[in-house]
Amino acid sequence: MPTIPAPMIVTCRGATGGETVGAEDMKGTARQGNLSGTLAISRVNVLDCIGKVGGLARQISPSLTNGPLRQTITTLSALLLSVGILLTGSGLQGTLLAVRGNLEGFQPSMIGMMMSGYFAGFIAGCVVGPLIVRRVGHIRAFSVFAAIAASVFLLHAIVVDPYVWTGLRVISGISLAGLYMIIESWLNERSPNELRGSVISIYRIVDLTATTGGL
Repeated sequence: MPTIPAPMIVTCRGATGGETVGAEDMKGTARQGNLSGTLAISRVNVLDCIGKVGGLARQISPSLTNGPLRQTITTLSALLLSVGILLTGSGLQGTLLAVRGNLEGFQPSMIGMMMSGYFAGFIAGCVVGPLIVRRVGHIRAFSVFAAIAASVFLLHAIVVDPYVWTGLRVISGISLAGLYMIIESWLNERSPNELRGSVISIYRIVDLTATTGGL
């Protein structure tokens, strides 16, 4: 018969007032082949522990219907909506450019280089973005990055050339890296410490849903 390797005491008691069950007691019972009574008590204890942990979690984590988190999300709703629209367009552009490049007869290697330009720009944006924000402030930097990103999207339709598109993808990556940084900085600033994890989680849900929807 299998035995429980380490001594462990289950501290939660059953609803009927059953005694606390220890691992040593269960080990001895297992050796005797008489597990029925111990397993019944253990099952009650485990269910009681789960109930207590669930109650504690409800006390620690405020829900959307209990005020503070709902109020914070309402305040940030315009920002989250703009993020969703922006990232949906960004994801759609990534798919559309690859398809359009193939229709225009671009070489697969050129299409790959063109699409990787975004990530090169994103890395550069992580370095350049903080310098721009530090120099002109969050609001002006956000306006500049958003305007550049929108203009770059339109330029793809005006100039159809793989090298130009590669350069535009680099600029797009720089702009979106700056926008990501500013948006997440705003979310951190506007969220109280006890709600910051929940707010960032909702932001990531919007982020990934919008990006996936654009793809």
